[in-house]
Amino acid sequence: MKKCAILVFFSLVLVLLSPSCHRPSAIKQLGIQFDTLHADTMALLLDTAMSPKCEVSLDIITFKGERFASVNDSVLRSGVLPPDYLSLSSRRLTPREAVDSFIRKYVADYQSFYAGIFTDEQDTAALNTRLKVCTSVIDGCENVVSYLAKIRSTQGTLSNEYTVVKNIDMRTGRIVRLGDIFVPGYERGLHEAIVNQLGKQATIKSLDHLRGAGFFVNSEVYATPNFILGPKAITFVYVEGEIADREKGEISVEVDYGQLKHIMKR
Repeated sequence: MKKCAILVFFSLVLVLLSPSCHRPSAIKQLGIQFDTLHADTMALLLDTAMSPKCEVSLDIITFKGERFASVNDSVLRSGVLPPDYLSLSSRRLTPREAVDSFIRKYVADYQSFYAGIFTDEQDTAALNTRLKVCTSVIDGCENVVSYLAKIRSTQGTLSNEYTVVKNIDMRTGRIVRLGDIFVPGYERGLHEAIVNQLGKQATIKSLDHLRGAGFFVNSEVYATPNFILGPKAITFVYVEGEIADREKGEISVEVDYGQLKHIMKR
């Protein structure tokens, strides 16, 4: 078997994002500008016209300037590029180096796995894979910006779409966790707020009725670590099939901070 052929195209585009939140904009106050690193890759499993192929399309927003190097490093190692190869190493990479490293590993894994199971009689289309990641940045609460990755993974005719959210403290470059926002023992109060808000969105009054409607049937109520720390509310983003049947799609539960004052650190 010959080694696969890989075509990679990169382009770097400067973009400016306009703030849209009602509180003072972290993007505006800190003078943040962004680059978009675009990468399209196509890798053939075999050096033949009918070979199965692996495609990767990435649009990755990065924070422009050396002062935000730690922010870029935190974001790219946070799971916005699945599988999260980049978190396996602590070596500092530029965004371009990180994306290039991710693609090489992704393609190598594809080649290694499918080369062992491919036969000439097999339907090549079933072994075609495609990963598409599009990212965006929105103003969050105070010094926080929210980084969203819309991910679509396809194998053959099967696709999976979901959103990954990371909130970044622009003062430190750290990813903000729920434990950074809420006081110890916050879980019960937060879970109650989520149930109340989800009930309002679904026009259902109680947890029992929510479960009867197909929410949280197979688990206790929980706050997903996948959330948007907005200027007026925190929005919990549950991926398709996470807390309800897949037909309900991705579910977002937006809880105003006013409902959470008693469990917030500040």
